[in-house]
Amino acid sequence: IIRYYIRKRKRRFAALMLDMNGFKAINDDYSHKEGDEALKSMASILLSIVGNKGNVIRFAGDEFVVIMDSVKDDTVDRMRELIENSLIEYNARSGKPYKLSASVGGMIFETEDADDVINRIDRLMYDAKIEYYRTHDRRSVGQAAQ
Repeated sequence: IIRYYIRKRKRRFAALMLDMNGFKAINDDYSHKEGDEALKSMASILLSIVGNKGNVIRFAGDEFVVIMDSVKDDTVDRMRELIENSLIEYNARSGKPYKLSASVGGMIFETEDADDVINRIDRLMYDAKIEYYRTHDRRSVGQAAQ
């Protein structure tokens, strides 16, 4: 999909990578079946935000990549805010014994190598994850008592 945006579209696109915070704790504390439900919920949230304006890809494990078409300079910040607000709404109404959250990194690209896009957004996501865990305990992030 990234190669398609680079070669065929030949225009700016936004790429974001997100990693679910506390996903291992959800699997360990509530079961792998519940972890699967958490993954499906995250995918559903992302799909509802992106709609027909881009693509949502489950990249690996609990990581997702979002590619957005027709971007503006603030697209990455707006997407990050929409994801955060949607997760807050989901957590308020889900009734689940854990809270979903995600670390998100992304930027706008013109034309790049697809591997470079993945490496750059992965680094930005990892930086966001480090920042997240500065203020959250790894074992309790999925717990509802936050």
